Amino acid sequence: MRNMIRFGLADRTVMSDKLQVEVEYVLTPLGRRSMGILHGVRQLREVVY
Repeated sequence: MRNMIRFGLADRTVMSDKLQVEVEYVLTPLGRRSMGILHGVRQLREVVY
């Protein structure tokens, strides 16, 4: 996740009250556009291996 955030593929939001901390990760527009590329790489990997 750190690399995805660093490369602008995901955003991280920390929400906290005093008793509980929640962390939310969402894909950025760049991350959503990259999903098609990642899907193609996954399909290629399945064919090759």
